[in-house]
Amino acid sequence: MKKISVLLLASALTASFLFAQTDSKIVRSEFTKVADYLYEVTYSDYDINFLNVKNEGVISYAGEFAEYGCSAIRHGNYLGRNLDLFYGEHCEVIVKVPAKDGRYASIGTLCGMKTMTDKYLAKGKIDKNLEAVVPLIVCDGINEKGLVVEVNVVPAADIGFTTGTNPSKPVLNMPCVARTLLDNAATAKEAVKIMQNRNICNPWDVTGLVGGGMEYHWMIADAKDTFVVEIINNRLTVTKTDISTNYYVGLKNRTEHSMGIERAEILKENAGIADSTETMAKLMSKVYFSKVNDVNAEKFCYSDHFGITAKDGTTVTYSNREKYKEDLLEAGRKDAEGTARMFKTKVNDNGYWITMHTIVFDIPNKKYNISVHEDEKNWYTYGF
Repeated sequence: MKKISVLLLASALTASFLFAQTDSKIVRSEFTKVADYLYEVTYSDYDINFLNVKNEGVISYAGEFAEYGCSAIRHGNYLGRNLDLFYGEHCEVIVKVPAKDGRYASIGTLCGMKTMTDKYLAKGKIDKNLEAVVPLIVCDGINEKGLVVEVNVVPAADIGFTTGTNPSKPVLNMPCVARTLLDNAATAKEAVKIMQNRNICNPWDVTGLVGGGMEYHWMIADAKDTFVVEIINNRLTVTKTDISTNYYVGLKNRTEHSMGIERAEILKENAGIADSTETMAKLMSKVYFSKVNDVNAEKFCYSDHFGITAKDGTTVTYSNREKYKEDLLEAGRKDAEGTARMFKTKVNDNGYWITMHTIVFDIPNKKYNISVHEDEKNWYTYGF
């Protein structure tokens, strides 16, 4: 793996920054371009409760960072994750947070907001609402204690939506869970306990997930433990497992809309190769979204096409997948052709998806290694 830059967060965060301040609770550095489609920013202060109550000014961003695909696996010292999303010009933003008043230092990623383009970020200005949102909705990260949190989406249309896991406790908006855990938990068990003592819900649908029939689930890991935490019928479910894609691991039976089943199988079948940062990256490349939806790939991912309409007008789901395999294969062929064309033209006319970023966490060494847009050659390494 080629490491283009190595930044030690402990020293970087003590360096002097030219801070921009738009609110007494928001203090950040300027957005700095690291590479094409990749920026970084440091937030030394932010309002952790900004999204727990409805903020009309944020509604314009709803849905911009929702509807991820995603695959994750923990093997030995390493946790790998892909974040899958529709291809576009939007950038990934590495969000660095220094330790302060009991808050742990952390490195996280904001992914896939259509507003966050190179052209937009290069201007050096974002509006106050977006500025407040950026540090709160990181979709993965590691803190100075070696706690890793990563977020995947799970189809929830046939489970029921989260109205609250613990109504007597303080509200925690679902998109803000990763930030809250990175700030406050030193271990995976401590992170789970924090979640159990909050009312995790969607007090308002800031990311558009509920409208799309989706919710989040979280993989939480430290040097000893790995858990997937899910909300099933408003109850927090904790499962000790090493693999997470886009179905509920805490259910014995698949739901109608379960996705990512084959991606999980690929990860399980090949986990043995992942004994270093480089080999974990190689494992994650096997489940790039552009690869696994190609009928000529190692294993075609039928479940990632659930929801299509078959030739006879039927919606294809988990229960009728065998009957409509040819329709699923045809959808895969069209997606593979369209994705190949998109990579050549850089134009996404039909909402094709790729793996927007891959991260390999080296947990004992507290390292965060990221590549973007399925670029296997260029990696950027951060650590404590």
